[in-house]
Amino acid sequence: MHLFEVSKNEPILKPEHMREYVKLVCKEAALKKDFPKEHEKIVYELQEPEDVHVKEFDRKVPKKGPLYEFIKHYTVGNKERLAKMSLQEYYILSSAEDLLHKCDPNSEWTYRYPEDIPASTDVPPTGASPFNDQFRNNIDCNRVLDSNQMAGTYPQPSRKFPQKEPDERTKTITEIQGSESGKKVLKKQSNIINEPISLEPELSSFASKQLTEGNAAFTDLSDKNRPTKIGERFGLIFDDEWSEAFEELTGGGMDDQSVISNLLQIIQHGYEYCMKKADEQLEDLQSVMKIPILQPFQIKHSLHVPKDMVQILTTATLKHAKDYRKVTASISSPEVCKVFLREESDFLKRRLQTLSSGEKLRVYIQVCIEQLWLMCVQDPQMSLEFADPNTPIQKDLYKFHEKKGTIVHLTVWPVVFLHKGGPLISKGYVLPK
Repeated sequence: MHLFEVSKNEPILKPEHMREYVKLVCKEAALKKDFPKEHEKIVYELQEPEDVHVKEFDRKVPKKGPLYEFIKHYTVGNKERLAKMSLQEYYILSSAEDLLHKCDPNSEWTYRYPEDIPASTDVPPTGASPFNDQFRNNIDCNRVLDSNQMAGTYPQPSRKFPQKEPDERTKTITEIQGSESGKKVLKKQSNIINEPISLEPELSSFASKQLTEGNAAFTDLSDKNRPTKIGERFGLIFDDEWSEAFEELTGGGMDDQSVISNLLQIIQHGYEYCMKKADEQLEDLQSVMKIPILQPFQIKHSLHVPKDMVQILTTATLKHAKDYRKVTASISSPEVCKVFLREESDFLKRRLQTLSSGEKLRVYIQVCIEQLWLMCVQDPQMSLEFADPNTPIQKDLYKFHEKKGTIVHLTVWPVVFLHKGGPLISKGYVLPK
């Protein structure tokens, strides 16, 4: 990329940016190697003038990672031209990744993408950007994508162990088995072993598990973070923390409708943020789960996955990654709250000037993010709905706030659904005109 060396006073390039760039370049190399015509076409079609507005990239880039946000930081200021050139390259690389997946849906399993720069590539010093033409052209992608390196088998035993001579204990057992009393004992054991065994409990458990996986209509009543419980806790926030934050902000001089709008913005923005982070975490979990399969016993090369196994592995990995994410969601939720407050501080300060001093508001944000995070890690994800202004009030979905009416003026609190297009979990509130 055309990005510059980062100064001490600006965001430092992180390992996650480096890994993402290397992976994107390797995927482009894979597309160029196996689907050259598609690669040539995409590079030709996506070459555009440098004066493209940044918002155009927000709309066009199919998949945005941490590196994208890192580059966007520099689109304002004296590095704008270089940053836009880097965004253009990111657009090409991301589109190449998307096209590779369309050409070969199993590309995540059939190719190995390194976690770090190959040894043959010079790694830039700390604080410097590797994104330049020389870096991209010199990266040893062919060595990474070499089919000879990817193919492999499980290691075999290095030698055969000699058969041991039977010891005295073994000889004694053999003699007992040959006696009349020994034969009677063996016959009795054989009858016990051959008795029919009922598999009904096991099969019932298996069938139940198969029925509930990914099916929101069936829930585990022992799960304290099941959707109905999350909906209940989310509704209590409006009764408690929302009311306290409302009083704190109105007491600071903000008018009622501005407070309602800002508190709702936190819900909307927080929900989108949690959706994004949940998807990123799921992708990370799947990537980590693939490593022991593709590189068992810490072997240096990746195993070749037969085509008939790719779909099985992909489905199983996704299922277990979702299960693990959901089970551990309550552990990760406090950290999600901290990251949200840190990463979205500019948004929060623009909307709410009293964020730094308003303790009730901070508590409101934390409890909202905690429940929104739990919603987003459900399978399928829970859904929120916000009423549009100047539309008829749907009384089956919304309750009135302060007064009754027929037309929506403001949404005060969103409706919660089990999933998009699914059954209602809890009603929202609207302020009528």
